[in-house]
This record gives sequence, structure tokens and C-alpha cells, in this order.
Amino acid sequence: MHYPSNRTMSTAGGQHGRVGASSTGHWLSGFVLAMLASSLARATILVVSSPVHFPDTPGYLRLARLIGAGQVASDQGQRTPGYSAFVLINGMDEQAVRMAQYALGLALVAGVFYVLWKLTNSQWLASLGAFLCGLNAGEIFFESALLTEALSTFLLVTTLVLLVLIRDESSCASLKLILLGAAVGILPLVRPLYVYMPLLLAIPVLGMLTTCRRRFWLFILPAVLPAILWASYLGSTFGYFGLQTVSGFGWTNHAGPFMRDAPEQYAAIRDIYLRHVSHGGNIWTSIPDMQRATGQSYPELSKTVQRL
Repeated sequence: MHYPSNRTMSTAGGQHGRVGASSTGHWLSGFVLAMLASSLARATILVVSSPVHFPDTPGYLRLARLIGAGQVASDQGQRTPGYSAFVLINGMDEQAVRMAQYALGLALVAGVFYVLWKLTNSQWLASLGAFLCGLNAGEIFFESALLTEALSTFLLVTTLVLLVLIRDESSCASLKLILLGAAVGILPLVRPLYVYMPLLLAIPVLGMLTTCRRRFWLFILPAVLPAILWASYLGSTFGYFGLQTVSGFGWTNHAGPFMRDAPEQYAAIRDIYLRHVSHGGNIWTSIPDMQRATGQSYPELSKTVQRL
């Protein structure tokens, strides 16, 4: 019987090592270049600019202060607490918030690279996607702004990464399902429009759990509980079951042109709204006058406008 010599075995082992190193280097070079370019772009913007404010920014900062003071009810449920909690975690320091959002942006680049690489097995496509994400002017701009976009985009890509991990690897599946549910559950508290994400992901998650469907609860519970608990808090505190009490006012984006036809029982609200609109205002500028005319609180007035 012929046994391979030590030299032969050593050669084979060396070839295997070189193949492994070559495979790693094949994707690593593109990943490193994308991360370096993305980091340089953000470092440049950090040096030459300041945090960007939008009309919504003061509201997020105000709620962050209220959360820190234990006075969440003072905001009357106008905003969900997710982004404001993120601001508070960063010490209410606008530069710290911006740097944290840049860090999330770099994690986003890494996540995009990983997802594309795993789905296509193409280092070129993964690198291209990472570069397009990391050097996207719009993405970097919103990472500089005190708005929800950077955090919500990071959470969305995190869900994609976790879905790919759950699909491809069985190890630590329970932990990954819990993390996926947590990411999906936090999303509506950052941006309420993502409230349907648990339903959208329920079917693909069930499809991947072919051997142990009972684990689905590890995903769905953390995915739905945050929104349910927040809506329940608003319901018990303000009598408004929903994610934010501004929702009723938002309906005027669609019903505003028909406000002239509102029933007479809503005459006070109707006339105030029409007067403000005729002078270039909108529902938001009308709210203080409406509250004075009706004597209703912010959540109560929102429900009245929604019924109207």
C-alpha cells in the first residue's frame, strides 16, 4: 500500500491554504476598498459641514429631552419614540448623533456587500453595490441630518442581513430570529410607515423554518410587541390607539380639497382650515386655532379631523 510522503501531504496542505487565502482575498480586497472610500467620504463631510436640521428636527430633540426627563406624555403622542431615544443615547449631542449615523452608514455598506456577495457569489457585484451605497450623496446627506432616515435604513438592511444568515446558516438560529424580530419591531417606532414589516416578513421567515416552525414565535413576538405596547400606551393615556396622534391630521393630505363640503357640525374646523389655506397655510398651521375653537386636546382634535 502506498502512502503519500510528508512532502506530498505538505504540498497538498499548502495548496489548500493558498486556495483558502486566495478565496478570502478575492472578496476582501473589494470590501476593504469600498469601506475605505466610504469612510473617507464621511470623514470629509464631517470636517467641512455641520449637522443638518429640518422642520421635523426640533420635534425629535424635544421628545428626546422629555424621554430623558421621564415626561413622555407631554409630547401627546405626536411622534414615535425610536429616533428620539437614539438621540438621547448619544447624549443629546448633535455631533455625536451625526457620527453615530456615519457609523451606521458604514455598517450599511458592509451589510450591502455581504448580502450581495452571499446572493450572487460575485465579488464584483458586491463591491459595486457597496460602492454605490457608500458613496451615495443622498445617503451621506441624510446621515448628516437629524432625521430618522439613517437609522431606519440601517435597520432595514440589518433585516436583510439576518434573513440571509438565517437562510444560509443553521447555527444560533434562535438568536438570529430574535434579533430579526427586534430589528423589525423597532422600525415602526422609528418610522411608523414600517408598521406592516412583521406581516411582510412572516411568510419568508416561515418558509425558512421548515424543520421547526415553533421557532417562528421567536421572530414574531419581538416584531410586533413594541408597536402594540406603544399604541396601547397612547390608547390608555390619550384615548388614541395608534402609533402617533398626528395620523388624523395627515388625512387632510387627501381630503383637504373636499373640506368645503364638510358637514355643518364641523363648521368651526372647516372654516379655520379654509382660512389658513387661503393664506398659504395648511392643517399644521391651523391646529392652534382649531384647538382654541373646539377646546379639544391635540389627540382629541386629531380624532375629530380623522372622522371629518
